[in-house]
Amino acid sequence: MKKNALNNHGFTLVECLLALYFYAFILIIIYQMLCLMNQFEYHSSDIQDINGLLQLKQYLNLGSNIEISINEINYDYKDKCFKISLVNDNIIIQPGTNILILNVDSLEFIEEEGYLFIEYQRDNKLYRRKIYG
Repeated sequence: MKKNALNNHGFTLVECLLALYFYAFILIIIYQMLCLMNQFEYHSSDIQDINGLLQLKQYLNLGSNIEISINEINYDYKDKCFKISLVNDNIIIQPGTNILILNVDSLEFIEEEGYLFIEYQRDNKLYRRKIYG
């Protein structure tokens, strides 16, 4: 019997180059996707602020005996007294540690024309939002 002189084991040069080309193409696409994802802010402070303010509005609408001072709000809910104030650069509800807004430099509650506004400062930018009324 005659052995086949052209033993076809392995891949040809063209097949290896094509595989390398597709591998590089996929790596470039993955790299570009990762770079694009890093440009987005997943934990935007504006989105977190809106969520915290919506929670604050809900608590105040459900609460009773609301007492407002310049830097805190006291209210009753389900026979318990709660306080909203600035503690360690965060606006929180006490008792407990329900954090509403993070990294706040200063806080003020303002009553105007039957409405309640919150005014807080972060990174030298002043935010003023209506929270009640």
